[in-house]
Amino acid sequence: MKRRNKIIIAASLVAAIGVAGVTIGTTTALFSRTQNANVHIQAGSLNVGFYLTELKYDTVVDGEIVEKTVDLQNTEPYKSAFIAGKGADLGKLTNPIATIEKIFPTMGGQYTFMVYNSSDIAVNANIVTTKSCFWSDGSPMGSPENEKFVVTPTWTESKKISPSAYETGTISFVLDESAGSENPSYESTSYHIDSVLTATQITKQSN
Repeated sequence: MKRRNKIIIAASLVAAIGVAGVTIGTTTALFSRTQNANVHIQAGSLNVGFYLTELKYDTVVDGEIVEKTVDLQNTEPYKSAFIAGKGADLGKLTNPIATIEKIFPTMGGQYTFMVYNSSDIAVNANIVTTKSCFWSDGSPMGSPENEKFVVTPTWTESKKISPSAYETGTISFVLDESAGSENPSYESTSYHIDSVLTATQITKQSN
């Protein structure tokens, strides 16, 4: 991440749930995302988990932007949902996966997630990542300001996950330097990033 001296700003992140719906064969079992939903989707033999495995972001230390990696195992709210070997269970957290406040141009970060298929059948998994950007009064940011907060996913298409296997993906985010360091209003904005998992059971077709 780029570093910039002699600025006084702060960045903070919190993590949350990103959950899915499931389709089985020709019938559909839809698990709508709610604040209290469990990210583990179970319908018959289908069981898919969604975990946060790494979270890092830019923050300010002694007037300099530095990159911080969150200790998920020992930092709330992640540690209460932490599972050894998997990460923080997103089904036990609330709010967007990442929220950055008082961001400055060139500041950003990334989080890595794992989708684990503990089912006895293969699934197709999709991840959709969204962003929401707000001014200090809570009103949504419009274009072009909203577009200057750039979110880049590595998981952009459906992936087949075999039984007892997993896939990982990374979401990167940054406030583009074109936002302009001379514009202090960006330092009072809030940026929210969220990812939603959709898993579809792969069934054998009879002849």
